[in-house]
Amino acid sequence: MRRMRDQTGETANLVAPADGRTVTVAREISRHPVSVPTRIGEVWSLNETPTGWAVQAFRNDGNCPDSMAERLARIRRFGSTTSHAESPR
Repeated sequence: MRRMRDQTGETANLVAPADGRTVTVAREISRHPVSVPTRIGEVWSLNETPTGWAVQAFRNDGNCPDSMAERLARIRRFGSTTSHAESPR
């Protein structure tokens, strides 16, 4: 995770899917002066974070709205996703 954080410059989160949400189980925080803090054990909706979207992209069975399918396909194609102030928290 440190290598991923160092290569991307962004926070790297490891999450476990649980009941339609994600639970943060490990993290490496970005070295940028401003970043979104996450806590171990924090629970997020699948649609609130890039991590949740990535979980959906690689677990999706194809039954989703077209607008969502496009985004999930793009995530699968690139292998990752990012956020620009996506979370309402």
